[in-house]
Amino acid sequence: MSSTSRPVIDTSGNYHVVTDIFDVHDYDQNPDTFREKYEPMKHGGPAFVTFPERQAYEGQPYFVSEYGGIWWNPGQTDGHG
Repeated sequence: MSSTSRPVIDTSGNYHVVTDIFDVHDYDQNPDTFREKYEPMKHGGPAFVTFPERQAYEGQPYFVSEYGGIWWNPGQTDGHG
């Protein structure tokens, strides 16, 4: 799907069809392993694809639209009470 007036994206970070933009969600909180996944792209290597069994990167603009995050565990204490 494409538009002549604006870029089109599908279900962000999950299921991709043919669109103008390709994005992924990556909640890896370790900077080293996060970087390792995307480093090949810096040198013309393959793009990291979250779900290769159901989507394929085809050269469109690529970005990580959701990343980082926090671990929420209501039963966990922070050591301050």
